[in-house]
Formats: sequence, structure tokens, C-alpha cells
Amino acid sequence: MSVPLFAAAADYRLDHFLASRKGAAHIVAPADVLQHLRAKAPADAGWSSATTLDDIPKGKKRLFLYDPQDEAALLNTARQRYPQMDVLGVLHHVIPRLACSPKGRQGELAAKPQGAPQQHFAVVCTPRTGSTFYCELLQAGGLGAPREHLRPPLVHVLRQAGVSREQVFDEVLSCGHVGGLFGTKIISEFLFDAVGQAKAADTLACLHERGFQFIHLSRDLAEQAVSKYVAGHTDLWHVHGQVRSQHQALIAQVPYDQAALHQHYRRAKAETDALNEALSRLPATAVLAARYEDFTTEPLAALQQAASTLGRTAALARVDFSTLPARLSAAAPSMQAMAQRLREEI
Repeated sequence: MSVPLFAAAADYRLDHFLASRKGAAHIVAPADVLQHLRAKAPADAGWSSATTLDDIPKGKKRLFLYDPQDEAALLNTARQRYPQMDVLGVLHHVIPRLACSPKGRQGELAAKPQGAPQQHFAVVCTPRTGSTFYCELLQAGGLGAPREHLRPPLVHVLRQAGVSREQVFDEVLSCGHVGGLFGTKIISEFLFDAVGQAKAADTLACLHERGFQFIHLSRDLAEQAVSKYVAGHTDLWHVHGQVRSQHQALIAQVPYDQAALHQHYRRAKAETDALNEALSRLPATAVLAARYEDFTTEPLAALQQAASTLGRTAALARVDFSTLPARLSAAAPSMQAMAQRLREEI
């Protein structure tokens, strides 16, 4: 039982967070989860634990609950029984707040900003379409802090029985906004994993009903396939700042594997078609189209366009391109050659 939970949330350092709680905390969870946490807890850990809500020691201020069957019901019971305590569910509160933690601060709960977000937007795309560059560009220009909240940990949460998706969604919204503007990134593979491809359109429609504006990123399919293939070989998923000669040399050594590249192309096309279908059911006014080839060559114009769509003013002078991801394909002739060969073969 503990293995799927902590494996799914490994990049959020969920086990580290729970195992390092202080003496004012009490954890209620299944026995194997508690055993897992005890094995990882520091020697001076002072939190107490139990498998039920009975007999919580006096002096405890915060209660962490985990129930893979019906955590929502357990939360309601705990709040009625212990109204003086701060009660948090691992699925409903802890993982969503960890998803909102600032970059570089994994294992820390994001604090709730004052007030609720007044505006919402989602950058929607398939993998390797420049979403990291685009979202960091928006943040640098003062347009919220769009990040990839929907990753395996949150997908795991949304697929559990007894989880209120509405509560989880509201928790992410309340912790993830900056200056009243909430931004998120939705990559197709995680969207399809979380709700199923057949329900992707309905999910986006529900977000639209809640006031979401969408920015749809797209890219040449051959370039997507080559980007995914080369990143898998070199582990260069993103390079911030300047692309150096050693990066170029590493990329140049990647061989052309026709079968693998064709497979990447077919997957990119299938995901692009499915995402386009889901987005096509939204009103045209709700979706801003942004092509990789455009926003990587004219980033400030793209930033200005996004700001105009959101009714905001972009801080163009604040953008420091030396801190943003570089365009690897433009700096690596071998990637351009691969993409051209793949286009000809397809």
C-alpha cells in the first residue's frame, strides 16, 4: 500500500516531509505506511502515530491523515472529533500543496497566499513543445507562476477512490496563485493518465466553466519526436542559458535510429490529434494558439500577446534570457538534420 503512494510522490519528497514532522504532529495511516515512515524518520522525530483516530495524545496541534479507501470521510470525522486541531489529508492537502512548492524547495508545503485567485489560465500541450521555456517566460514577465502541477503524484491522487477531486483542485488553486493569477501547465500524457483520453474534453470544459483561459502550444511533429529521442539519449531535457560545445558534442553522438524515431513521431501525432480534438470543443475565444517556432524566436512578442489575452501588463524589462531554457534544436545541427530526414521518411 505504501509503495504506490511514495513511489508516485517521490519527486515531491513526500516521505521526507512526513517523516520529519515535529512533536506537535500526529499521523494516522495504515500500518505499512507508518512502518515505512518510521524507517525513514530521523532519530529525534517526535511525532506520534496510529492506525485509527482513537486516543490521540494531548498537546498535538496538527493531524495528518492518509486513507487510500476514503480519505474524504476520514477527514470529516476527524474534524468533527478534534475541532481544535489542524487536520490535513495526505491526498487532499499535503500532495497538492507540495505540488505548489516553489522550484528547488521540494518537500516543503506551499503557503496559502491571501485571498483567492481572480484569474485562471492553463498552458496546454503535448511533450517537447517548449512548455518549460514558455512558462518560465511568463513567470519572468510577471504573469503568475505557471508550473506543472499535474504530474504523477497528483495523477495518483486523482485516481484514488474516496478522493474529492473538487477539494484537491481547490487546494491547488488556493496555494498556486501569484497576485490573484493562477497558472498551470497541462501536458497531454498526464491529463490522459488522470482522467482518461475520452474525458479530456469534458475536463477542459469544466475548467473553462470555472473561468480558465487556455494557451495551446504546438510544434512541428518531427521536431517533437527528435527532441524526445535526443533528450532520452543524452539526459539533456533542458539547458538553461547558453548551449555549450560539450552539449553540442554530446548531441552529435546520438545515432539516427529509424524505428525509435518513427515510434516517437507516431506517439507525438496521436497525442497531438487527441489533444486537438479535446481543445476543439472549447469556444475559439477561450484558446490562444502559440507555435514553438514563433514564441522561441520572438519571445517578448509572445509574452505581450499572452498578457493581452489575460488582460494583464507584462514586465518585459524583467525578463533575463540567460536564466531561461535554451533552444537546443537551434544550436545543434545534428538535431535539425534528424528532423529533416524524419520528415522525408514519414
